[in-house]
Amino acid sequence: SKTTRFAIGNDFHDKPELLSQLFSKEVINQSKYDFVVYNGDMVSSFESEQRLVESVIAPSVAQFASEVPLFFSRGNHETRGAWAINYQNYLPTQTGTPYYTFSDGPAFFIVLDGGEDKPDSCLEYYETADYDTYRKEEAEWLKGVVESEACKSAKYRVVLMHMPPIGGKNMWHGPKHAGECFLPILNKANITVMLSGHTHRYSYNTPETTDANFPILVNAHNTALKANVDSNGIK
Repeated sequence: SKTTRFAIGNDFHDKPELLSQLFSKEVINQSKYDFVVYNGDMVSSFESEQRLVESVIAPSVAQFASEVPLFFSRGNHETRGAWAINYQNYLPTQTGTPYYTFSDGPAFFIVLDGGEDKPDSCLEYYETADYDTYRKEEAEWLKGVVESEACKSAKYRVVLMHMPPIGGKNMWHGPKHAGECFLPILNKANITVMLSGHTHRYSYNTPETTDANFPILVNAHNTALKANVDSNGIK
């Protein structure tokens, strides 16, 4: 296809009623979306299978996900909780990791996982996690991705990452380290745009205001971002 249309939601934090409102069967079908992306923090803590099913999977299937493809980008809150280690069992990818790629229409999508926004020593983990090493390993994978023919030949390259590497001196450890690991690679890859969430407020960040060579669009926690991609660009 020469076009693709998709919608993104993020940071719903166990609000199935909001999910059902923004991504209702009528909204998805009337706009003829090719797929939907949940860009992280759809649950506040991955405590159980029941939490994921009731907050995210069941309402999505009831509205659209039995017919329209649904992609997940892991947020920092999905890394928390007793059931978090089972994330890949419920939301598998072709890479076997929460970071992966896919193509649709004229666009190539790179789904990155920034991990936790706090240091590994924080009270959420007490040094039982090692996201700094994880992000470094992910960066090595990313180097191969941006050199792939699928990436280079696409008209547009879209990065999906829950935590945007923005905020300057006030940036928390996770987004800062993710930026240090990923931006040197992405800045050489002619990226069209990065789509993020995490901050719970909308912002459009130009290359002049960040360390990225591309714009970073952050979607709010209570809105749906809707995109139409064709030969004229991304709207």
